[in-house]
Amino acid sequence: MTTVGVRPLIRETANDDDAQDSGTYSASRAHELYHHADHGVDNLWSIGGGKWTTGRATAEEMVDELLKNELKMVRSRPFDSRSSAAGGAFAWAEDAEPFITEAAMAMNEHGIPVHLGEHIARLYGTEWVRIDAIVQQNPEFARQLSPQCNDIEAQIVFAVTEEGARTLSDIVDRRLVIGTIGSVSREVLERVASLAGPLLGWDELAIQDAIRHEFDRRTVIATHWRTPVGGSSQ
Repeated sequence: MTTVGVRPLIRETANDDDAQDSGTYSASRAHELYHHADHGVDNLWSIGGGKWTTGRATAEEMVDELLKNELKMVRSRPFDSRSSAAGGAFAWAEDAEPFITEAAMAMNEHGIPVHLGEHIARLYGTEWVRIDAIVQQNPEFARQLSPQCNDIEAQIVFAVTEEGARTLSDIVDRRLVIGTIGSVSREVLERVASLAGPLLGWDELAIQDAIRHEFDRRTVIATHWRTPVGGSSQ
């Protein structure tokens, strides 16, 4: 299960205004499993709702349903994962700081500054080794993306090649940290696009179009939705 900053909430009212007024923070985190065979699409399920802290239980329910349906002819055996660490976690209910320090020091041996390595270890858990491997293949990818954030260029490569990112917004807002802490400059978008574009098969025209589209989109959001300092949003 991957959290990408988007809350997959289930709307419990048919009235859009009521749904908006209730707010996402107080909304129910109940979840539902959807079998798309009901709509003529075989071998496809979706999970709606839920949250990170109930992810293991949701996954158990999902696997049980698969074993009753598409996988009912597959041999299986019981497995209790209630005390197993989540994907990317280094251990179960232990202090994370020793792990983070050790990972950061290991990354530092390959040119990633310690404070950036700590940032990566906190974000990716045991998957930090995959970010580190990208830097080992191309040391230039250890460069910090912006002074305002500890993201590095290798994370952009990882976002596209391993995490399924397909747009600049996917990368900046839902794979990296930089899009969640304030405005993102055109310069940063250009750096992201210059790395992601070739991996996505974009030519130079497509890269420039993506930069322009994303910068314009963020400008509109900042203009119309930003809460004034000391005031309330309109």
